[in-house]
Amino acid sequence: MIRLPQRISQHKSESDSFAILLYKLKNLGIFRNFTQNDYGIDLEVELLEDDNITGKYFKVQVKSSVDLVIRQDGIPTTNGIKQSTLNYWAELSFHSPVIAFAVDVKKENIYISKPLFWQALSLIDSSGKSKTIEYFEKDKTPEDTKELIDLITKFATQPSIHEQVFAHKQFLERFKQILDSYEDCVYSDLGSEITMGSGAFRTFLNATRTLLYEQTFDVKNKLAELLEIYSSNKKFHKIRDFNRNDIENIFDFQYYLDLSYHPGANVNGKDALMAFNLLFPIIGNRLTELRNVILKSESFWQRRDPQYLDLVTKALLPDHFTFEALEAYNKSFSGY
Repeated sequence: MIRLPQRISQHKSESDSFAILLYKLKNLGIFRNFTQNDYGIDLEVELLEDDNITGKYFKVQVKSSVDLVIRQDGIPTTNGIKQSTLNYWAELSFHSPVIAFAVDVKKENIYISKPLFWQALSLIDSSGKSKTIEYFEKDKTPEDTKELIDLITKFATQPSIHEQVFAHKQFLERFKQILDSYEDCVYSDLGSEITMGSGAFRTFLNATRTLLYEQTFDVKNKLAELLEIYSSNKKFHKIRDFNRNDIENIFDFQYYLDLSYHPGANVNGKDALMAFNLLFPIIGNRLTELRNVILKSESFWQRRDPQYLDLVTKALLPDHFTFEALEAYNKSFSGY
């Protein structure tokens, strides 16, 4: 009997993973650059829109069920990721998003990560040890193929790293002017247009829209929060006439598109104050998260963008982002 080579189980798992991906996600886009030379990227996908080539693409690392571990909290993970790979993903992310796919070959379920840039940076350290990456929550990952493609498309078309870094820089560089604009709205006639700080307010809106790209907002909860803010702080008692539509406009950012893109557009004081009060605590949390990741990955930024690292290092932000805390901080503001 002639003995023939036997396929290695890991090779079979990898082959099955690619077959499942290419079949189930065939309507996602054009799959390119499949290669046996795996340096942390397995293929590239150019997105389609109604069969039209969009020019928008992202890079993919594929992991099979051999590498997949689902934690007790329902988060799928993959361990054994080299730090050289994390650095490679971070560098590539400045050109296109990098997303990891993990395939359960038995159930043919596909799990996806969010774009890996910030996660990769948070894992890089001086230990040289391999790391574990996380995927999107199992219970929030659609099994329906169309819904999964929509989620992947949403992740792949988030603001680019260049856009996020630019927005962060703008916010930090104009933080003092933004605080001045906030205070001006509080102490001005709410029925009038902003006469001071309208440019800083637009910076606030543009940066917030970019940096809070992952946020979803419950309008009912935000309405309750705004009512609480305005009932507990005497400075806001003069605001009475806002409603659910006002809140929906703010969190869809549609109401402010003209204000953001057209410098000559008018800004109503009441609308600006609502946006400040609702968005400042949320963007404050995001700024803190970014600062922690950037300072932790100091060596990466020292090589990639030392001016950005210097700006983040020197921009000492307040611990809280309520109006009272920001007002007190602004009075003691000494500049960067």
